[in-house]
Parts: sequence; C-alpha cells; structure tokens
Amino acid sequence: MNWNRREFLTTSSLALAASAFRSVPALGQAAAATGTFTELRNGVGYFLARGATIGWSVTPDALVVVDTQFPDTAQTCLQGLAQRSTRRIDAVINTHHHGDHIGGNAVFQPEADMIVSHERVPGLQRAAAEAAGADARPQAYADTTFSDRWRQSFGDVTMSARHYGAGHTGGDAVVLFEEANVAHLGDLGYNERHANIDPPAGASARSWVSVLEKTTAELNADTIFLVGHTKAGLSPVMSMSDVLRFRDYLTAVLEYVERGLARGQSKAELAALEVLPNFEGFGSVPPNLTLGTFIEKVVDELSA
Repeated sequence: MNWNRREFLTTSSLALAASAFRSVPALGQAAAATGTFTELRNGVGYFLARGATIGWSVTPDALVVVDTQFPDTAQTCLQGLAQRSTRRIDAVINTHHHGDHIGGNAVFQPEADMIVSHERVPGLQRAAAEAAGADARPQAYADTTFSDRWRQSFGDVTMSARHYGAGHTGGDAVVLFEEANVAHLGDLGYNERHANIDPPAGASARSWVSVLEKTTAELNADTIFLVGHTKAGLSPVMSMSDVLRFRDYLTAVLEYVERGLARGQSKAELAALEVLPNFEGFGSVPPNLTLGTFIEKVVDELSA
C-alpha cells in the first residue's frame, strides 16, 4: 500500500485540511483509480486505494459502507461492490469529517439510502469545504446524525456507531459491524504510525486515551479493528492488543510532554525528539505527520 506517498495529508490547520476537499488530483494521481478488496469474516471486509480504509459489509440482505475516500477511488469501490451485490447501499457511515474519509460521499450518495455521522461532522465538513473555496469538490453531507449512539439493522446486518468523546477530532465515531464483530476506528487508531490530531476540530490527545479505553472496554478479544491509516506496508487490521498499544503510545507522548514542560523545555526542544522510547518502529509521513509535529500539538494542548 503506497498511501504515504500518494494521499492528501490531513492536518489540523483548516487551510491545509481544506486541500483534501479540492477538486485537483493529489500528487500526480492517475486518471484511473485502482484498489483492492479484502474480506475478513461474515461478509465484512475492507477496500484500500488512496486515502483512508473503507469498510464494507455485503450479505444477501444488506450492503453497508464505512467511509468513502476520494471521488475517483469511491467510484472504483462502487464498481467493486456492484460485482459483489445487486443491492442498493443501505447506509454509508462516516467516521469523521476529514476529506480523505468523506471525499467520496457525493459519489456514494445517489446509490445510498442514508449517510450517517456524528452530529458535529456536517458542520466541520462544511467549514473545510468553504476554506477550499471555488476549488472544493462537490460535497454530500450526512442526513442522519447522532450525539452519542446510533444503531440500526439492515436485514441480517446490524450497525452501530458510538461517539466516546474528543480524540483525533471532536466528531469521531467508532463504527461496529455487530454480527461480524468488526470495529472501524477511523483515525482513532493508527497501525504503527505516528498520530495526527486536529485541535481546531475539537480534538484532544488526553481525551483520546480515554476514548480508546472506553472503546476496548465495550468490545472483546475477538473484535477485529480496522483503522484509517498504517505505516507503509502494514495492514489496516489491528487486534485488541494493537489498539491498546496505540493507547500506550498516546500516553507515552503525553507523559513525555508533561515531564518536559515541568522541566521548562520549549516546544521546539520537545519536538526535536525523533524516536519515542518503546515505540521505535512507529513510522512517519513527512513532512507534517511526524512524531515532532504530533508532539507540537500535544504541547499546545497541555500548555493551554
């Protein structure tokens, strides 16, 4: 998977975040998008191309999609789903508002009965699209929103979504394919990759730790977790222990920053750390999704 070289880099700056909503192809993107489908269990699987991981469920009674990537890859995903099911899409569920997760909403919308998200997502999405100005891609917003919990059955598939508080953004949802016991974390989890966080959208590194603890407490060791992004070459599939390791990574960054601030270290001094002890294998997406850039945002949060 070449995500780290090809996708838009979503950052906490609204101006930069808006770039993921623009109609201009990313970094020399080819005209025809390609992607891969991988099935996990009980008709649930994931699609990888450019952007965030798309989750899907295909059964004789239901067709559900989680996140939509970009317009070109969304079309590729739709074509692949059409080869697996003749059904209309019952629901598209957005994990949060970033353009690499919802940029394909407008492609999916005509084929879907509903788009679901946390109640903060449409407003955050509109703000990012407005920041992109005349170059913004066509947008499609959730028509079904929730504050804390949403749950609905589509034939033999039951979907639920929970908002446990601020984390990667202020509007993250954990989406569960209940029968398959597959949870899509969006960007609340990263597989061996340094975290990205969006403070202007209400994110909080401190709360993020709690969000992951609440999430894992409600699930079990058999749960398969899907995450939006990974270190190059890794799968977006994580286990309970992997998710808890990522929680420990967030905790380690918070503790490192707290100790440094107590010693009077500056943001620049703290952000100069290149390798976090015990998490040496975590990868970066230079120039703006590195350990240092995450530390800078944590410094700002803990100094506020």
